[in-house]
Parts: sequence; structure tokens; C-alpha cells
Amino acid sequence: MNHPLRPGIVPFVAVLGLLLSAAAVGQPQPYDPNDAIALPPAVDGQLVPIEEGGATLLNPSFEMNGGVGTNVFTDWTVVDVPGSIGGLPSAFGSIVAQTGVTSPVSSSAVEAPTDGTFSAMADATGPSASLIYQDFVVPSGTTTVRCDVYINNQAGVFINAGTLDWEAVANQHARLDIMDPLAPDDDVGAGVLLNLFITNPGDPAVQSYQTISADISAFAGQTVRLRAAEVDNQFFFNMGLDNCSVTSSGGEPVVGVPMLDARALGILLILLALTGIAVLRR
Repeated sequence: MNHPLRPGIVPFVAVLGLLLSAAAVGQPQPYDPNDAIALPPAVDGQLVPIEEGGATLLNPSFEMNGGVGTNVFTDWTVVDVPGSIGGLPSAFGSIVAQTGVTSPVSSSAVEAPTDGTFSAMADATGPSASLIYQDFVVPSGTTTVRCDVYINNQAGVFINAGTLDWEAVANQHARLDIMDPLAPDDDVGAGVLLNLFITNPGDPAVQSYQTISADISAFAGQTVRLRAAEVDNQFFFNMGLDNCSVTSSGGEPVVGVPMLDARALGILLILLALTGIAVLRR
């Protein structure tokens, strides 16, 4: 035979349920980098975990820089490649902060940046080779890297010598790669994990900004390097880079189990004791 619940039992159970729910909701959940809403402040040398559906690259549109014509970009490293003869870095140009429709070093007519005010642009008044890169950790899930790339080759033809050497042989091309960060800065061999873009003989000499994208999910868990490089010793050559990002979705979520801290547990025990006394008295 079923027994009806005592009148005091119902409020007792309701209070208990409310207390457990409130205490659980108030607890911090385990940190999952795929659930991050905002990236932490940039710190030199720090690799920032990717946020779900968002960009892991810092300063992705090169808006933070040392000023027009400088080769200083927050969170990016610029390298002017040494040549094979003199052994000195490129003497006539670099990858510099550019804005508007004029390149700041050679004063060439170029396209405006695609995102924000600035782009990073290879610009020189003589033979040179330069590159820019940033390291990041590839997360789990489906991960895509994207960059807007602009090409203005005033020599009219592309020559790929299989190096980034600007002194020894004719060389006039640009490339965008996913690199092993332990490889030499100017490596174009085994250190290239994935080539994203390269100019080849016969390609149009001028190419408007185009979005280059690729799936890099195969490198999940690895630290890799996004590198753009340009070499020219035939005539003026501008390579523009803007609006770069690495986005991820579908990674394994971390499910947090709600727990009570000592203070919440103490309050709960007191309220349970008081409720139990009230029920017994009824």
C-alpha cells in the first residue's frame, strides 16, 4: 500500500534541489581553450591557445606596428634574408607596414589593405629577400588557416630558383608556407610542412588581394609557423599580406562536473539540519 508524503517532505526536497542547483551553477568550470571567448594579452614568445571558431593568430591584420615604412609588427617576426655572396641582410628593403594605395619604400602604386588600415608588404628599392612569420599551436578539430595575399611583380615574369637567395642567381617570386619552426628561417625544403601559395612562371604579374586558405587539421597538437616570403632581383616586387587567421571548430569539448566548495557545503548542511528539525516537529 502506498503512503502519502508528509506535508513537510515536499518543501524539504524542493529546498534541497534549489540549494544543489545554485551551488553547482556557481562553481567555475574546467578551462577548455576551445571555449575561450577572448584571447589573453600578447606576451613575447607566448603561444596562445586557439579559441573555438575564432582566430588564434595575434595582430592578424598587422594594425599594431612601428609606423608606416617600418618592419616592426607586434607578435610577428620580420627577417631580411642574407645573400650568398656578401653574406649581409637585404640592403634595399624589407617587409614593412603599408597603408593606402602607395608602397612606402619604392612609392609603387598598390592595392589598399583588405582589413583595417595596414598590411604587411614586401617593398624595396633594390634586390632583396624578406620574410615574416608567427608561430602558433594547431588545436584539435577542423582547423583552417587563411590569409589575403597581393602580388605586384613589376618585372612582369616570375623566376623560382628554388631558394630565397637574392644574390647568386635570378630569383623573383613569393610564397606562403606552414613551416617547422625549428627549420632555418629561409628554408624552402624539408622545413616546409605545407605550401599554401607560390608564384610560378606564367602566372599573372599583378594579382589582386585573394584569400588563400587551407586545412591544417593534420598538424593538430603541433607548434607550427605561418611564414610569408618574397625574393626579387629583377625589378620592383610587392607582396602584400593582410587579414590572416587560424580558425577551429569541432574539437573535443571538456565537460565540467559541478562540485560544491567547503562554504557551500557547510551552508547546505546547516539548512538541511534546520529543515529536518522542522519536519520532525510537524
